[in-house]
Amino acid sequence: MGPAARFYAAVSGEHLVKQSAPVRTAWLIERLASQRGWPAGEVLGSESELREQLGVGREALREAISILSNRGVVEVRRGRNGGVQVLSSDLTRTANAVAAYLRAIEGDPDQSSRCIAGFDWLLAYKLSRRDGPLPARRHGEAVRKWLARVCDHPVYLLYVEVIDALSAGGPGDATLPDELLDAISHQDAKAIVSSLGAMPSASPDPVDDTIAQSPQARAFTIAHTLLERAASSGERHLGNEVSLCEEHSASRSVIRQALRILQDLDVVHARLGRGGGYEFKRPRPIGVIRQVFAWLAACRLCPFELIELVWDHNATNVRLAASRLAILPDHERECHLRALDKVLEQSDDAQRFVNLQKRLGEIAASPLVDICARSIVSYQARYPRERPEPWAAISFLALERQIVSALRAGQPGVAEASIRAMQARLLEALQNETDAFTEARLRDKPDATAMIQ
Repeated sequence: MGPAARFYAAVSGEHLVKQSAPVRTAWLIERLASQRGWPAGEVLGSESELREQLGVGREALREAISILSNRGVVEVRRGRNGGVQVLSSDLTRTANAVAAYLRAIEGDPDQSSRCIAGFDWLLAYKLSRRDGPLPARRHGEAVRKWLARVCDHPVYLLYVEVIDALSAGGPGDATLPDELLDAISHQDAKAIVSSLGAMPSASPDPVDDTIAQSPQARAFTIAHTLLERAASSGERHLGNEVSLCEEHSASRSVIRQALRILQDLDVVHARLGRGGGYEFKRPRPIGVIRQVFAWLAACRLCPFELIELVWDHNATNVRLAASRLAILPDHERECHLRALDKVLEQSDDAQRFVNLQKRLGEIAASPLVDICARSIVSYQARYPRERPEPWAAISFLALERQIVSALRAGQPGVAEASIRAMQARLLEALQNETDAFTEARLRDKPDATAMIQ
């Protein structure tokens, strides 16, 4: 594997060479759509054209198309000029997939509150850099949903949709606290977080299951219902296709589609033999990373314009990790700190940096922040790039040691300052690379000066 593939595997946990041919082919199709700017409504090619272009067999391609169809990102258009058509990945569907993953891994009652706390830090970082008047809040708009709209970025809207699916972004009729508005006007991130944390939460609106749905929407609703049941009752056995058809008054094709959705999220597996069927399992994050990848691509987000957001996630993880370490029993706290020390012993700079962020995410225990961070970085790593990454030649070891020392001393501000120093070094390296590339272009083509100006 090349550096980008190794970095992707380290972040996402997925080694594509170990995956089945259909899974690898699904990635290739999504990458092809990304390279073309995710042209919703356009046909990527016929089955025969895609088989030739991707170098895959008929069965692998058809199964890959089935995977992506269940994910809601492609469909097969029949007839003349038909083929595999790209769809616009849906925000609500993606948010429900992330929420389903979080329900499936729910570890303790405080998980949702930590997810909201993580979102509050991300909002605070973005708002602390914002100048100018705030847009008016819409009637009945929840406070966090309003602030997500103020941030004017799709990823913040994804966060608030997930939080609404899990619990709530705050009551829609709540009065904006003066402290929050004052903190935003003073661009004070810590005060913004404190004000948001003091707001009451609301319960999610009940889902009306009686509305007529398309087969695909019906399949997703059933998958969602099964996840809810597993999360609330701890029940692991789902049953077989026949029993699920009877239970949900659905056709076998709809049930199979629901099961494929759950398999794509990596939360169920088939149990063969007499008395077999389907069972829930603790999922790996790669299932939902695949979902978010397609959504990011459909939003046509430039991977390199997401760098600031990635570092806001890193800073959020440090802040949440520091808060949690402060309340853990001494033996648990020391166990986590020893694990961080162990990571610092690794010699490979890129691998060490990734593992440190993963460890901080485990301590922070805010899986929404963790899965979104890994999804964004995975999206960046899977995007084609002609030149080597500039961070490949940078060692952050001294700053990484400062982070661990600050966490041990209970100094979250110092730990975050070290994260921001890393960010500054990376941005400087990117700028230097851009300048060098521009200078090389000018040397090769002097007439390009006027065009650049």
